[in-house]
Amino acid sequence: MFDLHDKIAIVTGASQGIGKTIALELSKSGAFVNAITFGRDIVWRSRPKEAKKNPVYLIRRGLIAVSILSILLSITIPSVVKLFYTLGSIIIPGLIIPFINALTRKNNAINSCFSLLWLCVPVAVSLIWYILNKFSIELISNLEPFYPGILTSMIFYLILRLSSKDNRLIYDSMPSE
Repeated sequence: MFDLHDKIAIVTGASQGIGKTIALELSKSGAFVNAITFGRDIVWRSRPKEAKKNPVYLIRRGLIAVSILSILLSITIPSVVKLFYTLGSIIIPGLIIPFINALTRKNNAINSCFSLLWLCVPVAVSLIWYILNKFSIELISNLEPFYPGILTSMIFYLILRLSSKDNRLIYDSMPSE
């Protein structure tokens, strides 16, 4: 195989089959591998059952979506370090507190709608804050998008902790222990 150190490879459909094999071989050759499974992992779940029979169609759709997103991100944030920092500042607030809550194994009967809101609303708040700062609309001077997002996630956590187990907006049923 070739020496691919200091090279970047993007592999689509890397969750299984030949895509997975290609990603592993490129990685063994020293390349930095970005394995994309957007079509198989995300689009797949949103499609009706009959569309799930043809994963190639979904992988193509996922590739188009990821390509457009990648091009937009590379144009707006040309530095890789800044890109990772920005994406982390926007996405992490929606993930960290729900993840820690899941590790505690408390509240295991949380309503799926509440869970989805808890994951998405902090990310949306961080994204809106980022966009406002990009257009020089600073609500609070030099406040990173991470902080409004994590504050929103903490509010969801407090709502969860302070609500009764009978609240059907938050809980599906009584947790079994």
